[in-house]
Amino acid sequence: MVLIILALITGGIVAGKNIMTNAERRALIDGVVRYQQAISRFREKYLALPGDMPNATDVWGAADGGTGLTTGCFSADSLSLSNPRLTCNGNGDGRVFSVTGTISNEWFYSERFRAWQHLANAELVEGAYSGRSRAGTVNEKDPKINVPPAALNKDGGFEIFYVATGDTGWMTDSTYDLHALGAIQTSGVRTFSGADFFAVDDKIDDGKPATGLVFAPRGDASWQPGCVTANDQTALYNIANTARLCGSLYFALEGATVR
Repeated sequence: MVLIILALITGGIVAGKNIMTNAERRALIDGVVRYQQAISRFREKYLALPGDMPNATDVWGAADGGTGLTTGCFSADSLSLSNPRLTCNGNGDGRVFSVTGTISNEWFYSERFRAWQHLANAELVEGAYSGRSRAGTVNEKDPKINVPPAALNKDGGFEIFYVATGDTGWMTDSTYDLHALGAIQTSGVRTFSGADFFAVDDKIDDGKPATGLVFAPRGDASWQPGCVTANDQTALYNIANTARLCGSLYFALEGATVR
């Protein structure tokens, strides 16, 4: 009788975990859809992409008190200002990527972080965001501070990312430019499992990391070991291993639907 009771308790725990995991995966998908819609509405209203908007300071004011395109602006933490809506401009090139500079400078990634502040300023997403990388870093995400959190793991967050033609770091063959919404790792923590990503990809897209509208970085990427089974179009998610091996999953911003 004791063994039966223990078995029932264990079964109940497993069932409860499965229900919770499925709910978290669904919440991740819901977040993707919600942010896709927010970005589309922003573009319709301001005729620009969030973060890349070249006249954002005309609407919300400049964090540097000037042009909104200075290094002082890009390094400003808007949450520390008396008016947290003060922001910086993008360069208006149609890409949520970098403003200027080299990869070692924090303004290189400014648009990716200002994107969330612009969306919040426009009241299209909840929360308030700093608009810059974590202090002392050039591209560090900090959920609830500079990016919105993602379901499944407290260290996960979302980012808007531009993937250029020929970028070989991705499972997609990158034969086209696209903007993607990423469920990403932060602070070097691998946030998700292959099983998580398969479940999400299968729900939204085709269940494969190298094809369709949902895609992952290559398996030989330093932040993504063992998440996928190959580094070409034959790749599958490593669903047998439920350990958190996966850092990032990206969703093309145009055309994805949930079934």
